[in-house]
Amino acid sequence: MTDSRGMICRLAPVSSLTFALTLAPAAAAVAGEWNLLRPGPTTHDPLPHTGFYFSSNDGRAMLGYTRVDGESRPARWTPAGGVETFALPAGAVVAEVASGTGSRYFGASSDTFGENQRIQLVEWNDALEVVRTFDLGANTFWGEPISASATGDTVLLTALGPYDDFDSHTPHLWTSAGIQSLGPTPTSMERPTVWSISGNGSTVVGWFGDFNWNTQQHVPFRWTASNGYELLDQRGPLNNTDHAASAWLVSDNGGIIAGQHPIDFSFEEHAVIWNEDGILRRLDGGPLGGERATHWDRSWPEGMSADGSTIVGTGVYNDVSTGFIWTADTGMEPFHDVLTRAGVDLSIWESVQPSSISRDGTIINGQLWRRVDGGSETAYFSYRVPSPATLAFIAPLFLHRNRRR
Repeated sequence: MTDSRGMICRLAPVSSLTFALTLAPAAAAVAGEWNLLRPGPTTHDPLPHTGFYFSSNDGRAMLGYTRVDGESRPARWTPAGGVETFALPAGAVVAEVASGTGSRYFGASSDTFGENQRIQLVEWNDALEVVRTFDLGANTFWGEPISASATGDTVLLTALGPYDDFDSHTPHLWTSAGIQSLGPTPTSMERPTVWSISGNGSTVVGWFGDFNWNTQQHVPFRWTASNGYELLDQRGPLNNTDHAASAWLVSDNGGIIAGQHPIDFSFEEHAVIWNEDGILRRLDGGPLGGERATHWDRSWPEGMSADGSTIVGTGVYNDVSTGFIWTADTGMEPFHDVLTRAGVDLSIWESVQPSSISRDGTIINGQLWRRVDGGSETAYFSYRVPSPATLAFIAPLFLHRNRRR
């Protein structure tokens, strides 16, 4: 494996494309800034033409793909610039972008499909030009850059290894020095899955074991260079071999971790946090074991601010699939209610799902969904809160809210 940064810099990058889809203007009555991208309904086509499921950690861009001349291309959407496609590295036939800082973006590309694919890690600049690649070689399973530190100097890669030996795959870090494995796993722990790296690049979180909805046997962990893998506290009615807890998000300093935890024998998981003292608690305020005790039947976190004070995610609230927002002051409530109080018209949408929040807590990105004749429609939103403080902005603006607890 060799770092081909110098070679790539001398190549003329493929021109990026910029085009506009249906972009709804922000309503005048909205508190804050509301932007909506509506690519259009999906009917018989199993692959939507456009999809954005990741965000840069500054919240400025949603990352995903779009189609150009029938081909899928990595893309970003910003309210200011619309939908723009990333340049493909030389020789690549497919690429995806999964993380970024707002000025640096990270993904992977391949020169073919199947067992003989040759994978490259890719970095793009803010102009969406390729500035760096790293060749992982042939017969390599896709090592997706799933999360980046605040500066982008350290990038977290999903399981990486030979295409035909899944059990040997391990997470890696990508830095200017190349790639490095996270090292050996604890005794009896296998198949580590990673999801996030802290803003300072010191801490990685994830879980061990198969993410299997039937057996649900996996164990959450944190990883640091100094201590290696450390198992996180698990509690509740299930024994250690049946636990299904997982760690998804981590604060900038690595002290606060958010994830999911099974609450009862039905495997209904709820969003939880481990604080800096390692104490585990549910975001909805319910107990760790036994009865549900809240209106939330299930929940899982999707995004966390840099200091861990604000978390957004999705769940099932009173038997309806919806998103949520949580702060220590306001607790956990449906994000639909928050947007409605801010003046956003959501009358045609059946589901509101926030998928990320910027490091400073001021921008929330996500998806809207509804059924239409013959199919469904997914739209993508970016909501900037009214003030640059934190998402406690809702309290002074809408102090009298119904707390259905």
